[in-house]
Amino acid sequence: MTLTRRHYRELAEIIANHSSKKDETIHKERFVEELCAFLQYDNPKFDKEKFIQASSVKTLRE
Repeated sequence: MTLTRRHYRELAEIIANHSSKKDETIHKERFVEELCAFLQYDNPKFDKEKFIQASSVKTLRE
């Protein structure tokens, strides 16, 4: 798959939505949740659990 301008814009928006203006940190769990939603929308076969494990997020349910 080749990423298009639309993909880059969507990824930038997701990052912007999860950046804190105060200390410029990203809230990892919420970021990964929204990123997974975008990836699943783009690819119905996207495996969220595999992605979460690969991204080193402990779990989003803890």
